[in-house]
Amino acid sequence: MGRTLNGWRRAGIALHRWRGGVEVPDAEVGAEVLLLPGGHCDTGLDLEGVPEASRREYELDWVSRRPMAVAMVEGRPVSFCYAAFTTETLWDVSVETLTAYRRRGLAGACFLTLQAHMARSGLEPAWGAMLDNPASLGLAAKLGFARDAVIDGWSEAE
Repeated sequence: MGRTLNGWRRAGIALHRWRGGVEVPDAEVGAEVLLLPGGHCDTGLDLEGVPEASRREYELDWVSRRPMAVAMVEGRPVSFCYAAFTTETLWDVSVETLTAYRRRGLAGACFLTLQAHMARSGLEPAWGAMLDNPASLGLAAKLGFARDAVIDGWSEAE
């Protein structure tokens, strides 16, 4: 066995494919989901309150021309879904909701919006989640994903 990397630990990763056929509850009343086409450096969205690391990631995705679905509540972006990576046939689902807005159906609404857009390009969603991340595993199941495989991987140590 090789040396471990400083600041990283071995971790199992569950890989999921979307099976669909699941009724996702509607997002809370007053939420609006926007589809940002990508390629826009200035989206006009106020990202104040979004964690710095996430803000940088979202801005990079917009600049790199990746589409993104964003849930807005009272004019504020609070939930985001985008393709972290794409292949010829798959897109890797990345979704994040600000802590105060979780469990309101916003992540599901963002996912379904982006999924419909990506399907028009012939791409199917795939979901990867650390085995020690029950929130991500639970959301994947709720959105109609089924586990295909578990692989060994690495995660940043907490």
